[in-house]
Amino acid sequence: LQAVMFGFGGLTSIGVNTINIALPGAVAGMIFAPLVARADAARAALYGGICAACAVLGTGVMVSLSLYLSSPDFAASSRVVI
Repeated sequence: LQAVMFGFGGLTSIGVNTINIALPGAVAGMIFAPLVARADAARAALYGGICAACAVLGTGVMVSLSLYLSSPDFAASSRVVI
């Protein structure tokens, strides 16, 4: 999909894609794990939802930043992602 929409991608961009997807989720998980471990069930579910939202937002920011830094031609696309 990335290769079709943006004209590049595939195996050459798998490292950037992996970081964009994995890093925000891992960081959010590390931040929220102690809160979830100490909370009761209802509050743990709330913290888990907030953690998931932060991971998705972080992924959007990382993708937008990757697009912006790759080429000035993608500046408009990076604004759409956020």
